[in-house]
Amino acid sequence: MIDAIVYISNAGHTKRYAEILSEKLGLKVYSFKEAKSKLKNKSNIIFLTWIKKGKMINLKKARSRYNLKAVCAVGMNQPTKSAVSAIQNKNNINVLKEKFFYLQGGFDMKLLTGMNKIIMTALEKSLGKVSEARALPLEQKEMLRMLQNPVDNVKVNNIKEIYSWYNREMK
Repeated sequence: MIDAIVYISNAGHTKRYAEILSEKLGLKVYSFKEAKSKLKNKSNIIFLTWIKKGKMINLKKARSRYNLKAVCAVGMNQPTKSAVSAIQNKNNINVLKEKFFYLQGGFDMKLLTGMNKIIMTALEKSLGKVSEARALPLEQKEMLRMLQNPVDNVKVNNIKEIYSWYNREMK
């Protein structure tokens, strides 16, 4: 049994997925900060968080506080096998203990603040200069396109695997 959905969101994509899941699964949803006062330690949760440089934000803290039945990483990249595998490896995901899902979120430079905005602006300028000098590999072309134009891939259809898992394994 799952007690709640807990999320950490930077630009709103992860929060929206958490709210969609909450509605579809009939579970309460809390931000990571709210959950501290709303949930008991070791509550069974579905944890959603965003990715920065391949690392899932505050995954270690969530593991120490809660019993993670499912972990959902929300990132910019398409959910290719290699991308998903890299995230699992970098975050020590044990699929026998934690069910893992990857959800493609989005990107909007206007929603960034602080150091994140500085880093991504520098990346955009760097990729732009390289693309003027020579052709970029497809993955870098896609990254540059996302940096220059807001992208939103949050869709109800993207959670169908989580919904199926929950109805099969957790009800």
